[in-house]
Amino acid sequence: MVRKIKAASIYKLLLCGLLMVFMPLGLVFGVLGLMGADTVKWSNQAIHGVAALFAGPALCG
Repeated sequence: MVRKIKAASIYKLLLCGLLMVFMPLGLVFGVLGLMGADTVKWSNQAIHGVAALFAGPALCG
């Protein structure tokens, strides 16, 4: 007997996979923004310092 996979399970797997890729990427961008690079932007304004460290993963995730 073959069991069907529910749509919710597929969406959960997709969400987990995307978060595992984009959150570390956002963290890297946040660290670069902490060091002064223009990697994190909000309304076309660069964010620097500690704010970039928190905004990077939030904007990528």
